[in-house]
Amino acid sequence: MTGDYHILAPIYNQIGMGNFAREITPALIEFAQQNDWLGRHILDLGCGTGDALIWLAKHNYRVTALDNSQAMLNEAKTGLTTQGLDTRLIEMDIREIDREQIGSGDLVLALDVINEMRSVREIEAVLENIHQMLEPGKWCIFDMHTLEGLSRRGGNPASIIYDDPEQLTVLQSNHNNYEHHEYTAEYLIFRREDGHWRRYLARRVLRTIPVQAMQKLLQRKGFALKFMLNTNLQPIDTVSVGTERIILIATKS
Repeated sequence: MTGDYHILAPIYNQIGMGNFAREITPALIEFAQQNDWLGRHILDLGCGTGDALIWLAKHNYRVTALDNSQAMLNEAKTGLTTQGLDTRLIEMDIREIDREQIGSGDLVLALDVINEMRSVREIEAVLENIHQMLEPGKWCIFDMHTLEGLSRRGGNPASIIYDDPEQLTVLQSNHNNYEHHEYTAEYLIFRREDGHWRRYLARRVLRTIPVQAMQKLLQRKGFALKFMLNTNLQPIDTVSVGTERIILIATKS
């Protein structure tokens, strides 16, 4: 993963970085059930601070959650404990999953993950691992920023994205590398700790590939694309102008 998550973890939820996963997970599970998905064991890849898995655990799903950042997992554990929940948290790079340790699931959920991969080869590695963890016919669901989506993000001016004069101020600047389909967010963080203000710098890099290329990768790695959705969970056949993010649902062939 390409981000300073040991720095971002303590403020990740506070500044809204987990909002997408938290808000869309209930709707995704409802959509899956309405379209004949059945299962109880969900593998949450790149679980971060637990924005999806906390809702899943509350609704009695058995969740195995993976992330390669111990700092993010610590935040997830705190969130689970606060709500009296427990689930299996594992520090592991999703590009190099130990299949025997993880086992198989009825659904793989990977939100805010694919755009963190640094190359097509890394995306392939993740898809290969997902394929091994699913039985035929079982689902994987992941989101993806489009080329236009990342371009628009990079075009946003620098701004203060969080401002609590007593505790925390975060400034964000955005940069595009059009040649490599890459977007970088840089965070200047002023955080009050033990009565003193501390200054941190953090970066998060997202990359993408054309949607058609992703569709071909899925097919090549043994998946059948079942649905392509916009973020309102409306099925779409092609990515039209203005589509900044999509959700892909595929089944193991």
